[in-house]
Amino acid sequence: MLRIYYRISDKSYPKPKLPEIEKEDCLQNFIDIFQDKPFYFFFCDNCETETVDMVKRLTSGINRKKIFETAYGNAGALKFAMEVAAHDKAAANTSAYFVEDDYLHQPKAPDIIEQGLEIADYVTLYDHPDKYMEGYYGGGEFSQVKKTADSHWRYTASTCMTFAAKLNTIQQDESSWYDFISGDHPHDHKVFTEGLVNRGYLDDAKLAVSIPGAAFHTDLTVPIQTKCWIEDWALDYACKKAESRLTPMTADDVKMLQGSTGMDRLKILAALSFNKKSHQN
Repeated sequence: MLRIYYRISDKSYPKPKLPEIEKEDCLQNFIDIFQDKPFYFFFCDNCETETVDMVKRLTSGINRKKIFETAYGNAGALKFAMEVAAHDKAAANTSAYFVEDDYLHQPKAPDIIEQGLEIADYVTLYDHPDKYMEGYYGGGEFSQVKKTADSHWRYTASTCMTFAAKLNTIQQDESSWYDFISGDHPHDHKVFTEGLVNRGYLDDAKLAVSIPGAAFHTDLTVPIQTKCWIEDWALDYACKKAESRLTPMTADDVKMLQGSTGMDRLKILAALSFNKKSHQN
């Protein structure tokens, strides 16, 4: 069983994002994909009333949930979420998925998480592009690759703060995490490369990433640097969202979009959307 710990905030760091995808879109996508999970915890940290109302509206069909309104900041909200998980009375074989508010997921994501936790202590669905850059062995990590029913996997050094683990792993590693998530910013790389090393009761924590990724981080800072790495399925999702907001399209809109695909299509849609909003204002 997979329990969800979803964090959303109106105080996110200013970063370039996948066009036409807002936090509401990420949450709606997440609920669509993970709708049958047994229990949800939503953490609205430093959120305006409008955002809290949006979370309540989109989660109205979920019976077993708790919504927390907090003002801890990025690291503090993660620490609180992990404390809630670590003190959860659920069975030891229950898994926890900690999710930030700027990810899109593919339909098989829940199954892939459970499969990954059979071969690793921690699992991420985001195949982070920095692991293929010069900083890692001159152009990419070296790793053993394994296969489960729905995915290939490789072991990786670190990930962002969207990850899964079994609840008993979180409970056992609780103190190892806190040194790295007690300041203003969670030190995501260091917690995996330093905090979860030589844990005493076990060897170094194993972190596995699905390849290709089954989740996409809408923060485009690294994809822009690498000039690639925007997954086709994420682009398609963003295009469909943008198209739905433009419906009905004018004949000029259709003509402008004719023959366009991928990022080129999304850029045109974003421009048309901006134009439409400008005229409405």
